[in-house]
Amino acid sequence: MRRLARATYERWLTAHRLTGWFVIAAVAHGALVDPVLRESTLLRVVFFVAGGTGILAYLYRELFARFVVPIHDFTVAEVRRPNSSTLEVSLEPSGQPLRFVPGQFVVAAFGGPTGWERHPFSVASDPSSPRLELGIKAAGDYTSALHDSLAAGTPARVAGPFGGFDYRSGGREQIWIAGGIGVTPFVSWIRSLDATFDRHVDFWYSLAHDGDGL
Repeated sequence: MRRLARATYERWLTAHRLTGWFVIAAVAHGALVDPVLRESTLLRVVFFVAGGTGILAYLYRELFARFVVPIHDFTVAEVRRPNSSTLEVSLEPSGQPLRFVPGQFVVAAFGGPTGWERHPFSVASDPSSPRLELGIKAAGDYTSALHDSLAAGTPARVAGPFGGFDYRSGGREQIWIAGGIGVTPFVSWIRSLDATFDRHVDFWYSLAHDGDGL
């Protein structure tokens, strides 16, 4: 268990991707040997719909998503280190700027000795900005290495965007609550605001230590 807890994110991700096979085995096992399913048509339908949806989602992710989700090439234009654990990375697109909605995240991989390890990072920039801004917390081996060594000129690949964290889906009276690096999508929201903003917001931001803010 301790060895698993110390595993790198990439190894954890590889092991996590195998869980789909357990879903497939569980659905097949239930279909073949569970007597309760044979006695209830409704339960059998629900079981196969839920199980089939999970299997199809897994197969899509493993076999087809790579051909559907766009991959964008970038170059690290600027790296800022506001404190000992936070990294602000500005990416210059090699082609057209990435189109996204404030509050979304991307999966980014940086070149160099770290070997293109993929990690999800929230976007901090305004969609109208030609550069893509990412907020990164040095919370593990890989992100700590990025904090220490990432430099301008490093190539990067970005997949996405993903997510639907959008304040516009809420009412006029809102409370925004963020902690630490979790403020990144809120920063993207704030940078995108203009005179059309029509919400009343109470914004609460919590930090473990002074100076830890993005």
